Amino acid sequence: MTAAGICGSDVGIYHGTNAAATYPRIIGHEMVGVVAETGASVQKLKVGDRVIVNQVTSCGHCYPCSKGRGNVCDHLKVRGVHIDGGYREFIAVPEADCYILPDSISDRDAVMIEPTTIAIQSCTRAELEKDDMLLIYGSGALGSSILKIASQICDHIIVADIQDDKLETAKANGAEHTINVLNEDLVEKVKRIHPYAWSNRIHRCCLQQGFTDPPFKCHRKRRKGHHHGIFNCSHRDQSVCHNSQGA
Repeated sequence: MTAAGICGSDVGIYHGTNAAATYPRIIGHEMVGVVAETGASVQKLKVGDRVIVNQVTSCGHCYPCSKGRGNVCDHLKVRGVHIDGGYREFIAVPEADCYILPDSISDRDAVMIEPTTIAIQSCTRAELEKDDMLLIYGSGALGSSILKIASQICDHIIVADIQDDKLETAKANGAEHTINVLNEDLVEKVKRIHPYAWSNRIHRCCLQQGFTDPPFKCHRKRRKGHHHGIFNCSHRDQSVCHNSQGA
């Protein structure tokens, strides 16, 4: 392994507050490495290839897998969460879980491919269009990644957060409007920005401690909303909601 990211979920697993993790565990799910050795059945990879490793493992036999949806496999395990991940010197993985990196991407930058794919998936599932009014509720690591992808698609983006420095960064990265929900009424300001915003798509990204949860008040007439949950759970017995989608 040559590089691995430190995700917010890694911090939660380290401190024992991530409800999804099992222990003992070697963490690290955003991982990059160089092929050091190959097995007899490997066909495409060769020693020296730089690769990023898929964090998701699936059984290949259940109903979701039969439909090409290994990401929601009935027996899904995530490297660094349910099985050991990339915070170690060597890791053995199937060839199919490795993606060769071009020379133009450094190991350090390649770590960001995994969160970028989440951003792309979020915008795709939300069916984001150029004239939509998009609300990203939370400007942490994932919210920032989603903003960078969404700004390539959508002209009208609102970012809400509780920290002014994050909102300033969001503005610099393409947010048309920003809202500090500690000082402003989110729903009322959204309506002032765009009186018909609730009829378009509202994307709720990250909900951290300190946030209230008003965006659902704006959902009355929306065509599509995608809720990507990164919840700050302080107890391991709390349930984790993720990848729910409003119709």
